[in-house]
Amino acid sequence: SNVRINVSNLLNLSVKSLKSCTGRRVPILCVTFSVVSIVGGGLIAPFFTLFFKNDVHLSLIQVNLLEGCSWFFIAICSKAGAWISKHCGRAPTMLSIFTLCTALTFMLRFGLPAPMLMVVFLFRRGLGNCIKPLLDSVVADFTPSTERGMWNAFLSIGIAGWSGSALLGGILADQHGYSFVILVTSVVYTGSLLPLIALVCLVSDETESPTDPTLQAAQDS
Repeated sequence: SNVRINVSNLLNLSVKSLKSCTGRRVPILCVTFSVVSIVGGGLIAPFFTLFFKNDVHLSLIQVNLLEGCSWFFIAICSKAGAWISKHCGRAPTMLSIFTLCTALTFMLRFGLPAPMLMVVFLFRRGLGNCIKPLLDSVVADFTPSTERGMWNAFLSIGIAGWSGSALLGGILADQHGYSFVILVTSVVYTGSLLPLIALVCLVSDETESPTDPTLQAAQDS
């Protein structure tokens, strides 16, 4: 009888440890995606004004209007992303949105007419900046409260790396042009999709704050 109890306890402990490990992978994947995507975006984001002025030949007024309109698109895309995530799940929504954002980033270097290029940029800016609330909520829901400060600190690493990548982007732009930097950003964005794909495999079924055993294990660990 004691042997059976010990075996049962051992199995329960093993299952709990496995689920806890799965729960830990969720914030790790979120942080990896955040850092890589922010660093990739930092390569070109500071130079979009110069890109549209020098390469697309927009006036400064048009460029400033474009930047102003981009905040409206961010707000609209954020609302849409939140609504879609309630029906499809946060991880699949983030993957779909950032895949489209990556495709639109590639399109910026296709030599499209200026009006079409402006539309592509606006949707790209909106989609690229609308998933942070979803990402933050996943990290919060899949980590115990005692560790959330640590994971939030890890998420902020990408912001520090943004400055360094902006410097690298400036060097690349001087040597190879803005179109080349957009290509490099697109490639980095493509790589950042990998942790999102893995994240979908772990939390694809949730649509609200999860009651998944992985979360429970993370909270109990």
